[in-house]
Amino acid sequence: MIGDNIFEELHILSLSVPDNLSLIEKVRWIYIKAGELFSYDYTILDGDIVPRVDLKEGYINNYQTCIGVSEVLSMILNHIDPRIKCNIIEREGVNRGRFTEKHKANEVIIGNEKYILDLTLDLFLIQSGCRTKEFGFSSSPDVDYDIISLNECEEMDKKMGLIKNGEYTDKKISDLKSEIGRMDFSNKSFEEILDIKANKVSSLIPKFKGFFEGKNFINKLFKEVLNVNYKEFNIYSEKNMITCFEIPNGEDKHWYLYGKDIGFVKSSSEVISSLLNNGWMTRSNTLMDELEDNYTL
Repeated sequence: MIGDNIFEELHILSLSVPDNLSLIEKVRWIYIKAGELFSYDYTILDGDIVPRVDLKEGYINNYQTCIGVSEVLSMILNHIDPRIKCNIIEREGVNRGRFTEKHKANEVIIGNEKYILDLTLDLFLIQSGCRTKEFGFSSSPDVDYDIISLNECEEMDKKMGLIKNGEYTDKKISDLKSEIGRMDFSNKSFEEILDIKANKVSSLIPKFKGFFEGKNFINKLFKEVLNVNYKEFNIYSEKNMITCFEIPNGEDKHWYLYGKDIGFVKSSSEVISSLLNNGWMTRSNTLMDELEDNYTL
């Protein structure tokens, strides 16, 4: 079985919720702590990793789809306090930019209040130390859910000591964006400017347990800090996946790679072509077209 068994860690969490918390703070505490343990990986969708929740055998795989994450979160929250009720709900999910794919999340009921929690979508934010975006922060067309503001979440996180290193990574991202905005690039080429920005961005990237979380975080950094047009493509081997980021500049193309084990590194079309010529695969015809000078069938 690929992946780590996190059953014991989750069981310990369910028994370790601090007593001096309000009900919604207990939910928040579990949400953040459990979010540190799960990973969502594209290879699950291809059947290479089998998500498994087996309470009798004491096994919960850390690699889960939204179904498993929602199921486990529901079990824990329903166990920690009888006044907290947690159900699994279905909501529209994003698939390649379109709201088409059915997606599992949770609703939590505390007294007369009802909230949507979507831990799967917050995994990369929790693990990178950013503000969450899916903890009671949205409603739905059919049910009128209550909203918890980002400020309320921050107050809870401060009280419970859940903010890594005393500040959200969002602040570090904002500071880095401001720092780059003040830099003088007047005598530098596009590639030199890109390298400087990319090196600074890489300092914010932690070691992620799962590929999906790291890839999502790097997408956030590309959009908020690098401020460049880019394309991304996935290549994969039997056990690994890498995202190739292509940044065009006129006729030139600049490449960076991200992988769970290699981190975020500068690359080239020759390197990517070499991987594809030596056992790595891609489902992207566009990527093969971009590499047409180096890629051979």
